[in-house]
Amino acid sequence: MYNLYKALLTNHHLKHYGRLQLGLFLKGLGLTMEESLKFWKSELARKVGGDKFEKEYAYGIRHNYGKEGKRADYLPWSCTKIINLTPPGTGEYHGCPFKSFSLQNMETFLGRYGNLHPKDRDEVLKKKSQFQYQICCLRLFEYTHKN
Repeated sequence: MYNLYKALLTNHHLKHYGRLQLGLFLKGLGLTMEESLKFWKSELARKVGGDKFEKEYAYGIRHNYGKEGKRADYLPWSCTKIINLTPPGTGEYHGCPFKSFSLQNMETFLGRYGNLHPKDRDEVLKKKSQFQYQICCLRLFEYTHKN
């Protein structure tokens, strides 16, 4: 989710699957629909403007909360679903970075964590090479949240 969030802050936009993945995650954390609309508008409107946000993006957010469309109350995606998504293309950031990133991109990604000890970084990279993507994520969280 960190990768999606950083991409959103940098680009003030995410393509459909990125918005869906991050939006459902934030919903799962407890953001209300109103808070979610405010959050997404604060970023997306910087690039597309307020009117376009309301016309093209707000509906999708309300849909995630069961207020539009078939009125289904969607849950956050599981790790398995995220890992098995179609890999992101150019300009896309969805999916599991532990699966989709090259080794070089993963090293850069891990370098963003200033408090990650080299031994811990190597352990995450080892798990990636063993295709243990959920363990990579768990270890990175543990290593960067020791308190």
